[in-house]
Amino acid sequence: MKDRKLFLVYVILIFTSLLIIQTNLVYAENLTASKYEINLTLDYQQQILSDPIEIKRTLLEPETRINKKNIYLESFNLKNSKGVEIPFQYIIIENPNLQKQKRLDSRTRFLVMKEDQQKSWFKIGLTKEAALLDPGEYTGIINIDDLDWQIKVTVLIKRFANFSKNDNTFEFEITEPFESNFFITADLYKIDIISNYSDWEVQGYLEGFTNAEGETLNSDHLFYRLEEVNRSIDINRLQKDQFSNFKEKQMIIINGRDYNQNLRAIRFGVDLGRESSTVQPAGLYNGKIVFTLRTLDNNL
Repeated sequence: MKDRKLFLVYVILIFTSLLIIQTNLVYAENLTASKYEINLTLDYQQQILSDPIEIKRTLLEPETRINKKNIYLESFNLKNSKGVEIPFQYIIIENPNLQKQKRLDSRTRFLVMKEDQQKSWFKIGLTKEAALLDPGEYTGIINIDDLDWQIKVTVLIKRFANFSKNDNTFEFEITEPFESNFFITADLYKIDIISNYSDWEVQGYLEGFTNAEGETLNSDHLFYRLEEVNRSIDINRLQKDQFSNFKEKQMIIINGRDYNQNLRAIRFGVDLGRESSTVQPAGLYNGKIVFTLRTLDNNL
């Protein structure tokens, strides 16, 4: 009789253990991502987006029902080794549950999966303004509710400099050549450089200026100076010694340090003086100045 009672106890214990295991299986659920690392490279002033990161619910027992909930993505920081952060407004998120692309902020949690969804996706990106930040690597971590692992984000902002001119032609007319030996143009020729660093320079190569009769305006008679774009200058107060001239065929016109000090425009001058009694023949002289952007870092 005693042996029989022990057998019943064993049966009850085994049955209870099975119930506990079964209960755990019913309520177990995993949230997984298609990948756990996002890499973005920005080498020009343009918006970029990552490939979609898929988020998926995985049930250990698909036929069971559990209490599901909305899944949110936390705002996150991206910073470099010096602790400098990419501003929140330069980081964007795209998701089918959002009506449009959103920019991060420090207070918002972003819905990436609704409670009735089995799977969803999101993209992380940068606005074009981020390209003008200090070059280098920025890293951060994305946390998503119930996700089985964190997602690492690495952003590489490369050095870049791009040169554009506001116009391909620049014209000026000397109507009273005998009023002064040095003629100064009233208009400025603006130069636009889009860059996130200053180790660059713009070189100018002057080709010959000739008129229809074949007369030449020598390069050493053409001068230039750098000026701030929005600063008013009385050109009547300018002197020839405040200009540089094209004695050499190729010269450094402007560099990144000058440009960052807002010296972003060129004013031209023409020296009409001659050592002999000859004068420069009148006429329309056409020529060309070829501008070339040269980077000073061979690793770019």
